[in-house]
Amino acid sequence: GHTMFPLLMNGIASVVSVACGWGLLQALVSNPALQYIADSALRVADIPQTAVLALALAFTAGSILNVALLWLGFSIYFRVSVRTWARSLCEHGAAALVAGGVAYGALQWTDRWFSGETFWGVFGHGALAAAAGCAAVFMMLRWLRNTELMQVIGIFHRKFWNASVVAPEPQSPSEG
Repeated sequence: GHTMFPLLMNGIASVVSVACGWGLLQALVSNPALQYIADSALRVADIPQTAVLALALAFTAGSILNVALLWLGFSIYFRVSVRTWARSLCEHGAAALVAGGVAYGALQWTDRWFSGETFWGVFGHGALAAAAGCAAVFMMLRWLRNTELMQVIGIFHRKFWNASVVAPEPQSPSEG
């Protein structure tokens, strides 16, 4: 199909993310005044090695650029209407916010059952929160009657639940 265009847009955004990360990191390391301003603005002045936060900022900038490039590209190249994009963006944005809240709540609620001192404790805690977040996304998109999710559910329903069972013909007692 038409996979080269999205691949190219994602590649450009990835290169920009890496370049922004390197540039911001170099700027913060070489300029203590800029690092002090960033630390004060983010309220992390008393934490060492805060320059690494530049990587998160760079990733965010690259992600925003990726969305903008894909939005513009799909609108022109595939003639996808802005209304379709806006609806999908609102549905998935709402689902992401709900999922983040549910995952955070799951982390807070199950904190007393998992040890943060062991690999398996951290892994189990994170896996449980991720599962709760994924379930929240599914339920939210289903509640919003997301077109894509409804299509996937319909396909699974047709493939598995409404499929006729293939079974051997029953043998009569005289054949056995």
